[in-house]
Amino acid sequence: MVEKGAEDIMDRLEALRRRAPEEGLAPPGPSGDDGRRRLARIVGLLVILVILGGGTFFVYSTFLKAPLPTPPPSPPAAVETPPPLPREAPLPEVKAQVVDAVNRAFEGLPLAYSAEKRQLTTRVNEATTSAEVRAIDYEEAANRAWRSYWIGEVQSAAQKTGDIELKAGNDTYRTADVILQKLNFIPYTVLKIAKLTAIRAEYVPLRLTRLQAAGGMVEIGDVVNVYHKEGGNISILSRRSRVMAILRGKESGSINLAESERKMAGGEGSEGKGSVASVTGGSISSVEGPFPASAGYKMSQTQSTYTVSIEEVQKVAAASKLPDGYIENALESYGIKLNKIERETNIGNMDAEYLILLEVGSDEAPGLVSKVLSPEERKNLFITMSEPSLWMKAIK
Repeated sequence: MVEKGAEDIMDRLEALRRRAPEEGLAPPGPSGDDGRRRLARIVGLLVILVILGGGTFFVYSTFLKAPLPTPPPSPPAAVETPPPLPREAPLPEVKAQVVDAVNRAFEGLPLAYSAEKRQLTTRVNEATTSAEVRAIDYEEAANRAWRSYWIGEVQSAAQKTGDIELKAGNDTYRTADVILQKLNFIPYTVLKIAKLTAIRAEYVPLRLTRLQAAGGMVEIGDVVNVYHKEGGNISILSRRSRVMAILRGKESGSINLAESERKMAGGEGSEGKGSVASVTGGSISSVEGPFPASAGYKMSQTQSTYTVSIEEVQKVAAASKLPDGYIENALESYGIKLNKIERETNIGNMDAEYLILLEVGSDEAPGLVSKVLSPEERKNLFITMSEPSLWMKAIK
């Protein structure tokens, strides 16, 4: 009985084992030893890959890759050496330098104007330090001495020859009054080489448009420069020339005037009727009534409009057909007054022409005349004022 029972149990277990895959039972998992073996295989494979990669990189970098060029070594930084301190010259050497400068500043002056030179030399020799020597201002003393010398020369030359000019550097000053005024601003370095000469003046007329004639703003007595444009170059033909006279074109010499006159005459009762003759522009026209009047009288009005030509008035005055003093009282400086009114009212005739008479040096006259005589060259002349006009000074 017992043996039979055991066989039955074995038969059932075997039946269950065979039926288990059919019923979806999971097969038993791998044992712990199998998992450790698999992890060891993976680690070993990674170690092999690392060794192969390192060996490949070593072979490439050592034998296959070209070596990078080695940059040249940079030069060592230069060490800046401080400049040597200026050597203080001995006192005798400093004195000799200043004395030489004083002598050169006063060189060429007459003895009568060298008193300050001797005083400066004495101060230099008595100085006890280099700083004291360098503090001596010999330049201002030389300015005073040279200006005093030229003042005497200008006054003496003006009494002998009248018109004079002083060429100082690039500037030329004419007439004694102008020269004496400018001397106070010219340094001795320029006065040492200045030249004073008598003016041999010539008078050149220029016919210019308003724009060329400094906008028509010049007046008699103004000092002007004359420039000439040739291509892209501008040169000066006359420097500091004086305006002696101005003529304005006759297009500005016509004046329109109108005058009216009232007359009382015998009429038709308390109110005048009818027409009254009127003169307009040289022709007779009628001014219709009625005109207000008192009883028994009528009032008439005559109006005359006419044009006066200044040129014709001048001819009449020249023929002594006008009362004495008429031109002086009525038309004196008519062109100058017209310029002044235009300037003050800011309205003017842009087409006006001017004939300007300039006083120039004899050395400048030939070049200026050659441009004036050529119509094409004359278009390239231009006048500027080198000094403020009197009306400009009034504005300041």
